Amino acid sequence: MKINADFFNLTTYATFVSIATIPQLWALSNLKLRRRIASVGLLCALSVLFPVVAWVFNGFSDFSYRWLFVWSPIVSLATGMGLDLVLTKKRWSWKATACACSLFALASVATLPVFLPVGDDSVFGRAKRVTFALLVVVSYALLLSGLIFTRKQTGSHARRGSLTACHFAKAALLSFAALLFVLEMGVAYRNWPDSRSYSEQFSNMAENGTGFFDSDSETVRGIRLADDSFYRIEKDHGSVVVDWGVPYESDNDSMVQNYFGTHSYNSMNASGAIDFLRAAGVFVAFPAADLSLCESPYDVSGPNLNYINGVGNRYKLMALLGVKYYITIGDAPDLPDYFAFDEDLSSESRSVWRNKGSYPFASFFESAISESDYRMMPYEEKDDALLSSVVLEDNAALLSELQQAGEGDLSDRDVVDSAIKQNDIVKIEMLTEGDYVVDLDAPSRGVLLVATPYEKDNWSILVDSEPAEAICVDCGLLGVAVDSGEHVIRVRYLPRWFGMGAVVSCVSLIGLLLYGLRCRFFCGSGCP
Repeated sequence: MKINADFFNLTTYATFVSIATIPQLWALSNLKLRRRIASVGLLCALSVLFPVVAWVFNGFSDFSYRWLFVWSPIVSLATGMGLDLVLTKKRWSWKATACACSLFALASVATLPVFLPVGDDSVFGRAKRVTFALLVVVSYALLLSGLIFTRKQTGSHARRGSLTACHFAKAALLSFAALLFVLEMGVAYRNWPDSRSYSEQFSNMAENGTGFFDSDSETVRGIRLADDSFYRIEKDHGSVVVDWGVPYESDNDSMVQNYFGTHSYNSMNASGAIDFLRAAGVFVAFPAADLSLCESPYDVSGPNLNYINGVGNRYKLMALLGVKYYITIGDAPDLPDYFAFDEDLSSESRSVWRNKGSYPFASFFESAISESDYRMMPYEEKDDALLSSVVLEDNAALLSELQQAGEGDLSDRDVVDSAIKQNDIVKIEMLTEGDYVVDLDAPSRGVLLVATPYEKDNWSILVDSEPAEAICVDCGLLGVAVDSGEHVIRVRYLPRWFGMGAVVSCVSLIGLLLYGLRCRFFCGSGCP
């Protein structure tokens, strides 16, 4: 198993100090402060048991412990407060240190059943590394505790034994730190060929204008300057290729290039987008999900669903999702006739194709199809159905009010005609990200579809200044029912608990300011 330098290491190294000083914060505090510490600890524990933090940072998908680094500010504050109490009160609780080390050891042992089966190496190898890490953290914490304990006893009248113990603790701590440094350098030296190769590859990208630094970014800037309306951009290639035994396009590409396509950084996929893609027949592919031999792409579940990325060569899905420009490399690909080459936006290395069949970011449908019928369709028919109708849940009352979707294969001419009609009756403007205004001239009662993921209770919709219900359409996208006639529709992403969270934050800030003023003017040297 390779050891990589990453921001997660910050919390790991902070453990050396925090496991020694945070217990002192509890041991040397009064009852009132202990209650506050217990409250914060309870909230942190709840954030582990209930994946609130993971949902927010991981695009509201499944739980992932990688996001616990957000605890770092709390850990740092508690570490500083514990050290401050030790130096102020000139006391040290060895009982608290022993309890903390014991709890840490028990927690480490409890993780063995989880970590041992994971990875390609042997069970013994993983157990050896976990045990070594446990010894390192506990030993370092005890040595640091000894140093602080003996240091506070060394004053002008300190005994010779105390000074000797202090010097010994210093020497042991420095020796231990030197040993860790040597081990870290050994690991770095062992992984140096891989690190150097990656560094050289990244430098070559910048120097030669390839990878993240290729001309796609320049091409996108040219498109945005020429067309300032609201649309998506897609391309038929990945700028960066990652090799996990089998080369594949990096999921960082769309984030770094910022080309507004149907791809997204995998940890930011929303559940609605995943549901829409899976229902349309877009699944997770190797190697990101690492499928087993007996597992089909449709069976993938959990966090691996985040690796669903883009719509591939499903050009009609691109039209529905508002992909207006398509960037390619080399010879002209086998594109539908409604993709027209744009010579002004193209360059020697990149070809830009304008999608004449591109729907606006919001589109209107008069006909509907039930979700059960839609899921039974072949993938090719699904694309045609999505361009001509809206998919509603089987029990939706609106399903009986709308026209039934017709059957038939949409030709390239049909796609262009439908796009022209959609762009005539729907005009959308983005005020800010997640805040849109739609001008709609609906010929009859129907559904306005917004090509963005649906999230229950997190969208606020106003139709002619009147609140309207957001509904899930196309198995994962956002929609709203409208009557015939002209309408102004405001679509705004507003998380359900945002208002309450803002109130709690303001009250907390005011309380903190008042507490500070109380300490400043009424407590003399400060409040505990």
